[in-house]
Amino acid sequence: MLPEKKFSALGRGKNVNRDELSNKVSGTILGMVIGDALGAPARGLTPYQAKKKFQTLDAFYPYEDQRPGFYTHCAQTALLCANALTKGSIGYGTMEAEYRNAKMKKVPDRVCKESFQRLEAGVPWPKCPEESRGSSWLERVVPVGLLSVVRPMTGTEILRACKVVSWPTHWHKPSVAFGGAVACVIRACITEAESHTNPYEMFGSDKSLMSRVVALLKAVDQQMEPEWATEDPIWIRAQETWRMLQRKATPEEFVGYFGLKDDCADAVCLALFLFMRNPGNMKAVQQAAILGGPSNITAGLVGAMCGAYGGRFFLAQDMIDAVENSPRLVAFCELFTGKLCEEMPKEA
Repeated sequence: MLPEKKFSALGRGKNVNRDELSNKVSGTILGMVIGDALGAPARGLTPYQAKKKFQTLDAFYPYEDQRPGFYTHCAQTALLCANALTKGSIGYGTMEAEYRNAKMKKVPDRVCKESFQRLEAGVPWPKCPEESRGSSWLERVVPVGLLSVVRPMTGTEILRACKVVSWPTHWHKPSVAFGGAVACVIRACITEAESHTNPYEMFGSDKSLMSRVVALLKAVDQQMEPEWATEDPIWIRAQETWRMLQRKATPEEFVGYFGLKDDCADAVCLALFLFMRNPGNMKAVQQAAILGGPSNITAGLVGAMCGAYGGRFFLAQDMIDAVENSPRLVAFCELFTGKLCEEMPKEA
């Protein structure tokens, strides 16, 4: 069990009404999908290669053999998880059923492919994980953050939910902790954003959202079993990210200092850094996309957090219309919001 005060400080604000929830849920899901599609063409490139090839990523480009606006298996599995999480208790049974019934358009990476093969062979869900530190599962924490807005989930319960959605492809305990931080930030953006008239109070002060992320990861680090211990405490990276925010570093300076690896700690810290520099601003999503590396993941996470903070209106309508399966996505947002509203407290 974790010290719950460290978690309850992240997103225990006001209740939200249905209209506000609908706006922010739509913004979160559409922001995630659009960010994923925007960053996909630059995935695996260095910042120099990405900028040389695209100059800027303020519109969709083709990704491999797919048309512009295609979003990757990372966002596809996040939508599967969103659907599964509204079907009762959060457990491996509902998640496994959702994956088995899914018709994935594309599952390109080895970890996902092998995990799906194990599921198809009848291996039970909890017995077929990969201990991968890769970042491609991270968008699956987005619906956990949304669900925690209406369910009275403790921080420990949020982490457990993140552990469930990380299976069977990327189970790695320190990585799950960073995913939990993103889920808590999404919850805080929805429940606290309007109560902060001065954005600095939420993103720049000594009691800011980033300082609370550091406290959260410290709490997790203190509970980490020896076999999961990392060379440096997991909260150190988040604290250094906060310091880079305080001194107003540029994205290029941030990447130059930390590098750009495809692991959860790097992807989450870069996403938090870009979002908190420009909360609720499409510019932050575009910056994540053009930096390369795990760009679909970082841009997807930034898009989700921007949508949670500012709602759907931070997205241009032509971007929504151009993303793959746009009508179905919009309809899914409405359906998902409806399911969340069913769990809202009566007094909300």
